[in-house]
Amino acid sequence: MNALDEKQRNFLKKNERLRFRRGFKYLFEHGSSFRVGVLKFFYVQDMPEEWVHSPLSIAFAVPKRNVKRAVVRNTLKRRMREAYRQHKHPLMAKLQRKQRNLVVLISYQGRRVAEYREIEKACLRGLKKLMYLIDQKS
Repeated sequence: MNALDEKQRNFLKKNERLRFRRGFKYLFEHGSSFRVGVLKFFYVQDMPEEWVHSPLSIAFAVPKRNVKRAVVRNTLKRRMREAYRQHKHPLMAKLQRKQRNLVVLISYQGRRVAEYREIEKACLRGLKKLMYLIDQKS
C-alpha cells in the first residue's frame, strides 16, 4: 500500500464535472432541489450511464442577477469548489459502494459575498443531506 492509498487525494478531476448541455437539461427536468444556507443543491440520482463519467458529477453556479461583478462570481465559485473538494470523499465512497451515480449542481443564492467558512459549512451540511437522500432511495 502506498501513501496515495492511505490518504485520499483531494482532486477535482475533469471527468467529475458536469459539462454537457443534455446533462444540465436532464438535471433540471428530472431533478430535485433543497437549500442549505447560502447554497442551493440541485440533484438527480441514477442519470443514464452514457451521460456520466464518474459516480459523482458536479457543477457550480453563481447567478449574475445576484452577484453583478464577474470577479466576485469567480471568487465565490472558487470557494464552493474548494469546500466541495475537501469534503466529497464520504459521498463518493457511498456512491461507489452502492454502485449508483449522482449529478449535483451547487448554486450560490446569497446577495452578499460569503466568507469561505460559511460556504464550507453549508456545503458540508448539503453533502450530508445528499448522503441521507441516497440512503432513503435505496
